[in-house]
This record gives sequence, C-alpha cells and structure tokens, in this order.
Amino acid sequence: MVTRRSSIEKPGKQSRVRLAGSEELAQALMRSAATGVFIVQDRKFQYVNSLFLEETGYTEEELLGTHSLDLVHPEDREIVRRKAIGNLKSRSSFPYEYRFMKKNGEAGWVLERVTSAEYKGKPATIGSFMDITGRKKMEGALQFSDAAFKSIQESVIATDTEYTITRWNEASERIYGIKASEAIGKRLFEVIEIVDTSLGETAKQFKQGETQGYYQCEQFHRTKCAEAWVSVSVQAVEGDGKRYGWVAFATDITERKKAEEALRDSEEFNSSLLSNSPNPIVVVNPDTSIRYVNPALEKLTGFSSSELIGAKAPYPWWTEETLRKTSEDFGEALHQGVRKVEELFQKMGGQQFWVEVTATPANQCEQLKYYIANWVDITERKNAEERIEHLNLVLRAIRNVNQLITREKEHERLLKGICDNLIETRGYYNAWVALLDGSGRLITAAEAGLGKDFLPMVERLRRGELTVCGQRALTQADVVVIDDPSSTCINCPLAKKYSGRGAMTVRLEHTGKVYGLLSASAPANFLTDAEENSLFEEVARDIAFALHSIGLEEERKRGEEALQQSEEKYRTLTENINVGIYRNTPGRGGKFIEVNPALIRMFGYESREECLGINVADVYQNSEDRLKFNEKMLRDGFVRNEELQLKKRDGALLIGSVSATAVKDEKGDVKYYDSIMEDVTERKRIEEERETLLEELEEINRKLEQSNKELQDFAYIASHDLREPLRKISSFGTLLQDSLKGEMDEDQQENFEFMIDGATRMQEMIDDLLNYSRLTTKAKPPERVDLNEVVKDLKSMELATLLDETKGSIRVPKKLPPVQGDPSQMHQLLQNLIGNGLKFHRKGIAPEISIRANRIDDNMVRVEVQDNGIGIGEEYHEQVFTMFKRLHSRAQYEGTGIGLAICKKIVERHGGSIGIKSAPGEGSTFWFTLPRGSYARGN
Repeated sequence: MVTRRSSIEKPGKQSRVRLAGSEELAQALMRSAATGVFIVQDRKFQYVNSLFLEETGYTEEELLGTHSLDLVHPEDREIVRRKAIGNLKSRSSFPYEYRFMKKNGEAGWVLERVTSAEYKGKPATIGSFMDITGRKKMEGALQFSDAAFKSIQESVIATDTEYTITRWNEASERIYGIKASEAIGKRLFEVIEIVDTSLGETAKQFKQGETQGYYQCEQFHRTKCAEAWVSVSVQAVEGDGKRYGWVAFATDITERKKAEEALRDSEEFNSSLLSNSPNPIVVVNPDTSIRYVNPALEKLTGFSSSELIGAKAPYPWWTEETLRKTSEDFGEALHQGVRKVEELFQKMGGQQFWVEVTATPANQCEQLKYYIANWVDITERKNAEERIEHLNLVLRAIRNVNQLITREKEHERLLKGICDNLIETRGYYNAWVALLDGSGRLITAAEAGLGKDFLPMVERLRRGELTVCGQRALTQADVVVIDDPSSTCINCPLAKKYSGRGAMTVRLEHTGKVYGLLSASAPANFLTDAEENSLFEEVARDIAFALHSIGLEEERKRGEEALQQSEEKYRTLTENINVGIYRNTPGRGGKFIEVNPALIRMFGYESREECLGINVADVYQNSEDRLKFNEKMLRDGFVRNEELQLKKRDGALLIGSVSATAVKDEKGDVKYYDSIMEDVTERKRIEEERETLLEELEEINRKLEQSNKELQDFAYIASHDLREPLRKISSFGTLLQDSLKGEMDEDQQENFEFMIDGATRMQEMIDDLLNYSRLTTKAKPPERVDLNEVVKDLKSMELATLLDETKGSIRVPKKLPPVQGDPSQMHQLLQNLIGNGLKFHRKGIAPEISIRANRIDDNMVRVEVQDNGIGIGEEYHEQVFTMFKRLHSRAQYEGTGIGLAICKKIVERHGGSIGIKSAPGEGSTFWFTLPRGSYARGN
C-alpha cells in the first residue's frame, strides 16, 4: 500500500501517461479531489474547488474575495485562527475540527488541515475541507445497534480502558485487512502498529488523549495484512465521572496523501501516482478516445490497457443504462466535469458494478485538452443499501402477514392473502404456497406474481411430483436457496420465470407436522444473507402456526358435529356399508346379539332374526379355528385382519377377514366382542390365480432374455461376417476398375463407381452397427472418467485430421468435472458430438466447438457441446436421435445416420438423458447428463 514518497515505485513505460506540466495536473487533481480544496491569500479566498462549493452551498462568485473566517461559526473562529497559525508556523499539517455555517444557515462540522504554499508567485495557504457532520452525530450516539455499526463507512474501533479491542466493524476489516474475529479480544497495539512519522508526535497525541479524553490527528497505521494513512478521531467513553473505554473513528486518507505528494512532486511522479492509485482512473481525449487507464481500472473491469487505449465511446464497460444517455449528455460531462455521479457499469464477463465518478476537464487556452475521471467502487455500499431496503420491505410483509393471520380463519383466503402481502410490499418478486397431504400430493395452493405461469406447477403437484428445491425443503429444516433456477432447475415449470432471480423454498412445519411448502423469488445476491433466511423461516413458522390453529378449530367443530350426529351416522353406516358388522357374546356358546344387513347377506340368511338365533361356533368350518380365535381375544383383547374359514347357510365356503375388540365391564370381565368382517373369498381366489400367472410370466421373461441375448449375438456375428465379403467387393471392384481403365464407356465407369461406393457405404453402416451392438455386449463397469483428458486425446488423435481439414477449433473455457462411466463409451460419445460439429459447418466459416459442464445436483453433471454450424430445425430435434435418420444427402454431408443414436444409447445406459437446442443457421448445442465422478447409477 503506497503511503509515503519513499515507498512509491516508479511505473514502467507501459503504465506512464504524459500529461501536461505538474502545475496543470495539480489543478486537475484539486478539481477532482474527493474533499473540498481552497487557497487563501491575505486572509481571503482566492480559489475553491467544486466540492467545497457543494458542501458549503455558496457559488464561486459569492466566496472569492471574502474573508476566510466568515464561514466559521462565531464561537469557533478564535480556535480556528490559533490552529491555522500554529500549523503554518510549525510547518506541520495536523487536522482540526470546527463548526462552519452553510449558506442556508445550517451549522455543520468540518475536518480541516492547512499548509503553506505559493500561489501565482505569492505566499498563500492551501487547505483541505472535509464535511464530518455525519460522523460527529455518530460519535454522539455510541450506543448504536449492530446494523448501524456495520453500516458506518468509516473504521470504528472500540476498546476498554486497557486498550483491549471490544468492537471492530466491517470498514476496519477493509482498511486493515483483519477480520473482527481476529481482532476482538486483543490489545490494540498488538493488532495495529502506529508508525511515528514525526519524532515524538505519537506520544504527544496519546498524552493529550489521556488528559483531555479526546484527540484527533493523521497517523500511518500498519498491520500484518495492510498499511494505510488514516484520519483518526479518538473519544473517551465516560459517564458519571468514570471512564469506560475508547472509541476511535478512522477514515482512509491514503489516496489523499498520494494526491498531496503528487502536488509536490514532478510530472513523472504524478504519472506514478495515477498508476499506483488504488482507485480506477481513466483519461479521455476530446474526441472521446481513451488516452490512459491505470492498473486499478484494468483490475476492476477485466479489460486490459491494450484493449482500451484508443477506444472511443461507447466504452466496453457501459451498460444498457449507460447507453441510454445521449451524446449531448456525455459531451457536456467532458467539458464541464461531474461530481460524485453514480453509474452502473459492467466488467468484461458481464458482471455489473456501481462506481461513484468524480471527473474534471483539463483545459488549455479555453480548449479541452483531456478529461480525468476518478472512480470509487461503491458496489458494496449500493448492495448494502438495497439489502437494507429489501429487509425493511420483508419486515413490513411479515407484519402484514401476522395481522392477516390473526383475523383470517379460512385456508384458501389466508394463503392467497399471505402471497399477496409478500409481493405487495415489493419484498419479493413473486410467492407461492402449497399445502400437501401425507403422500406429498397437493391439497390446495395459492400464488401472487405468477399468474398463468403457476398452472403447470399446480398440475405437477397434483401428480405428487415435487421440484428439486421442494424435495430438499421437505427433508431439511433450513431454507433451500437456489441462486440461478433458470440454469439449475431444468425441469422446474417456473425456471424461466425466475430468470435473473434467485429462489427460496422452506417447509411449513409446526410441532413436527409438515403442512406444505412456501417459496418466493428475490434478488440472488440477497439469498445468501443469514438475516434474510431467518426472516423467511419466521414467515414460514407463522404460517404453519396459523394452519395448526385453523386445524385445531376445524377439528373442534368437527368433533362437536360428530358428537351430535354419531348415533345417526353409526346407524346409517352399519345399515349401508358393504362390510359385515356384528356383536357377539364370548365363549363356546356365544350368540350374535347385533348384526348389520351386510353380514346377513354374506352368510345367506333371510332375516336379522334368523341370524341372531345362531350359535357363533356353528359358522366355523373348523372348530379349532374358533378355539384359537377365542384364545387370542382372551389373551390380547383384540385381533386384526384375522382370516377365518367360515360357512354360509348353504354350507358354501366363506373366507372372512375379521378385526375384533373385546369390550369389558367395570370389573374387567368381557361383556361381548365388537367385530368387523370383510368377505375376501373372491380376493383369495384372485390372489391364487395371480401367483400362478406370475410364475408363468417369470418363465416367459427368462426365455425372452435368452432370446434377446441370442439375437444380439447373432446381430454381432452377422455384422462381423458381412465385413469380409464387402471388403472383397470394394477391393476387387477397385482392382477391376483400374485394370479396365480406358476401355470402359461412361455408363460402365459410373456402374463401377456405384458398386464400390455402395460397398463402402455398407461397410461403414456395418461398422456403426457393430459399435451400436457393442454398447451392451462389450460394455465395461463404470469408473471415474476425466473428460478433459478425453477431449485432449480426441484433439491429438481421432479428430486431428478433421480439425486440420476444416480449420476447426475445440475450446474448453473451464475445467470439466469428472463423470462416472465406461471410459471407451465416454470417448465415443464426445467423438461423435464434436465430430458432428466439425462436419456440419457452414460454408466458408471455420467450425468452433465449445464444451462446458456443471453439476446440476449432488449426483449428476450436465455437459454441453456447442457449435457454430448449420443448425437443426425444431421439428427435427427428436428425429435426429433415431437410427439411420439423415437430414441431408450423402453428397452434402457424409455419414450413416447412426452416430446420434449411439450417443443416445450411451447416455441412457449410464442413467442420463440427452437433448438439443438449435435453430437453422444459429449452430447447435447438444446437452447430456451423466453421473458425477465416483457416483454410479444402475446399468
């Protein structure tokens, strides 16, 4: 980190920019400085920069020539005068604070430093002016919340009286490169080395702080990870006459220190300062061509100086939002400059970021010479602002949901109201809730922000088919976060709707019962936030509790209605149910005392009275079964689904499945048995027939497998044996053609060519058929396969000739993950797909093949092979994987039409799937999925 003149290295030739003289650059730097700058001669303002005017509210005409103390609060003027005189006499530049008066009459706090200078050949005072009103307010509120503490853009460090660190905010982490977890609990001086840049000055500052409870200064700090110049304000924390510790506010002024050094050094050093500035800087010529960019801008955008130097607007970092600005707006900015304008730019890979631009034109003889723009990366701040705004909206949604829960007692209205509230506050883009039964099928659902796009999801839930995030949410208590559903959740009906957004899904659970799922979409960068997840879980818990409460209320009402109607329902049930219900006395002489119509029909009796007079033992085919039944009842007090062989009135067999319970009196003696019986005679007969059919089916399957094996062997042998005759036809035909050369007419010559070409084509087709059959007959057990090595081998061996003939290229932008499979078949799969991309290229355009892969879940990998070839119409996307399917004649493109069929069989054999995205003239992307390395699904 550059802090002092001696530590700054001179830039190389490639990073040096030749601007005008050092005085001209000093003027430009003062105009683009991040603080107010002023020059005073004879106690009157001679120069003020734009930021000074912006912070005070005055115009340049109103300030130039006025007394410098007129802006100081009347109560602080004497202090400011003494501080300024002291600094000028000692030739030091220590900062001091005072109150100043804005044009609108408001008082504010400023951090100022002055030093002697020469302006237009005469002695003068130059000063920097930084508005610290916000910081002073923060110092007065030491009891801030964690959220406020983290949001302060200055470093804030709190210690006890022994200087042991108790608080360390995120700005401290950025400046010093040390995490709060590493700093808290250690002594301040163990973490930060305060370099004494002026002999004895640091000791004086500490002594002042100990006696007065406050001091402010500029210090050079060094840690194990970083070093920086900081403007420090230290305040004792006191109350009731007792000192409890210290709070230090530090602002990183390293860049300003560099700027001050640049004002004092040569033009060569000014170039070095630009090159080593941590903030991105760009210098633009009047014709908008880029004159210079520093390494910080290269690092931030990803574009190199060689790509940028000479480029004119529109610049590669501009976004659509930037491009909407007119040329007149940009031209005005070139000539007039800008102050703290926030812009949304993009990096080389398309990632967007926010910068605060301060820019100043450099003029010579009233003509624009160049334009210096200084950037400050404020992406983190903008994200924090968006996050705070989003969390506030979510909190408002939670409040509205809780209010709705207290008054709404109907399921569907409650769920719809919840979804509406979640998006009406703008906390979420869309939301949906689904209540599921015990088997995972849909009971009811509600949505907001999705409309008709939600209907396919409803149909899927009705079939009991859950999305990947839904399956995971039902098996874990935490929120399931999907950063990019459009690429990760390929089979989700809502994936396209979530393009550019993230999704959160959580189960609705209360006291161990899962009621369903809650899902919502929000900006992807918010989803990893722990507080966001916690709030979303809180909403889910509130909804689950509401559903539990509604369920209890509904159950209570149902209980009341059941109590009122139980006798009538029981009577209706027993009279109309197709299951026998009866009550009988126990023991050998047991009698039926209650029977329903179904039981009377089962036994073939004509009336209830006839059935009631029967001894229960008389309906058993075997008396031993009756004894065993009674023993179980006396021992256990119940039986469940006991199958008994009984007899009807006419003596026919009746197989009954009986469940019974013994009802006892107050003394514990059995009064009677209450029983239910189902006639399973027909079912038992069907089961016996089914067993016989299954045995026959197993024998058929065994014979079919044997037949298939014999057929595969025959196909392999037949194809193998056909190759030799075809080879002879082709070879002897060629020899005969050569021997008769010059003696044949055109028709005979053409006939020979047809014969040889036909034999060659047949041989190619047989080779492909052999390859197709070997996918099963010659398959090897799956193992871990490195696809990167497969691509490397193909480029250097099998595809080398085709690459050379077509001038083609194969690119793998990112290392491919390993897969589990048969190595030779993985080799053949990629060879066929890459070979197609090289073969089916557009005339006059060299083929370019790009291979990418990513994990789609814990078990599978998705691979894409993309080309820039002729493309395939959507109506042929399914047909191209069919055996012998060709879309072009052999005169246009060679081949047998089996290659993609082989690819499909390889992928499906490994438990994956394959498909295509393509359009005529736009190239093709073949995608397929395979098991992740070391994980194998069944063959």
